[in-house]
Amino acid sequence: MESNIISTFMTRNRVTFRAILVGFLILVLLIPAAFVNDLVHERQGRKLEVQEEVSSKWSGEQTVTGPIIAIPYLERITDADDPKKSRILKHMAFFLPEQLVIKGTLDPQTRHRSIFEVTVYDSKLDISGSFPALNFEALHIPVTDLQLDQATVFFGLSDFRGIEEQVNMEWLGRALTFNAGLPADAPIPSGLQAQLPLTLPDISKPVSFRFSLKLRGSDRLYFTPVGKTTEVHMASSWRNPSFDGEFLPVTKEVSAKGFTADWKVLHLNRNFPQSWKDRIAPGNTHAVPAPDDANAILDAAFGTRLFVTSDGYAMTARSAKYSLLFIMLTFMLYFFIELFQKKRVHPLQYVLVGIALCVFYLLLLSISEYLGYDRAYIIATICTVGLVTLYTRSVFGQWKVAALFGGVLGFLYVFIFLLIQLEDSALLFGSIGLFAVLALVMWFSRKVDWYGKD
Repeated sequence: MESNIISTFMTRNRVTFRAILVGFLILVLLIPAAFVNDLVHERQGRKLEVQEEVSSKWSGEQTVTGPIIAIPYLERITDADDPKKSRILKHMAFFLPEQLVIKGTLDPQTRHRSIFEVTVYDSKLDISGSFPALNFEALHIPVTDLQLDQATVFFGLSDFRGIEEQVNMEWLGRALTFNAGLPADAPIPSGLQAQLPLTLPDISKPVSFRFSLKLRGSDRLYFTPVGKTTEVHMASSWRNPSFDGEFLPVTKEVSAKGFTADWKVLHLNRNFPQSWKDRIAPGNTHAVPAPDDANAILDAAFGTRLFVTSDGYAMTARSAKYSLLFIMLTFMLYFFIELFQKKRVHPLQYVLVGIALCVFYLLLLSISEYLGYDRAYIIATICTVGLVTLYTRSVFGQWKVAALFGGVLGFLYVFIFLLIQLEDSALLFGSIGLFAVLALVMWFSRKVDWYGKD
């Protein structure tokens, strides 16, 4: 009696149990899908390692800062307990340009390491501008305390390896030669400096400057707006720039021939002064404070990155996020065809189809390393759809069913490909697509005899 009840229960709910089994197989196939995602991240990490290795030999990201004038001065501090005792401290006063104009060209190059490509660049920068008359009264520094014979002018640079030629600055008819190193308490971490021959008459009048800089780097080239007015013009043959940092270009033009961009930044747009002392002596309430930390000036940097639009690893990673969707829809389609055709499909056959869908991402990943993402996607799609279509023909024994299944699967791959290209609109169109798929599933599922009444 009990065996008959169990048999009747199993028979009446065979469709439900079949659906539960299919759902379990979907969960099982999430394991190889996760392995595929891990492999994508591993290969992406390997590419980053290669980029860092090439950059370490060529030159890394570059941020150009300056020039900045640094003038040491002496300050006498009287002992509060004993006015007859005093000590002399050496400080630095820093001055930024009144006007800073940078005109540069950026020549991108591609370096190959094994199967990986790394984008680097050569640049030529013409830097000019002027310093105003140096106002020491505003900093409450007596002129008699200045050590003008130890004055320097310096500019910041992120990676010294990128310097291709000796750097000389035109200053009051002289050529100042730069050397590595920065003065004490400089507001930036690294750069070049030159001795600045100043006299008392020199500091009371504006002075213009000019120098050229041939600089190699990789990934990005940034500038800091140290001028009271900073103007930067950049031109390059790179067709996919990414303008970022604290300030965007006021004008830009991007075409198939490259890009041009112009920035203009005022001192009112940033958060540090035109002149300051390196530190404030106790009780001195008139001093202009220095930037909060060594990166305060660098935080205002802006520029361009050599953005790579066809990053196959990022695109493959985004594609792999839809692996669950593909497995679910494919299994559901198999499930409905199985019910309507009244032909049993073995669980192993479901698993084989699911594995084929996972192998798609392995094909996409491996081929994209050689041919690029778009071509790899087309090849992997043709291979996967063709394989699963032929297998479906052997499972159900009908070309009509196999062609229908292959058409639906091919449409899904095309839809996901277009969805990934949309980027910003991917969520909107993806949501609409999922809603449409859910509506179709609900429509066809209404004909299913879930309780075995027929």
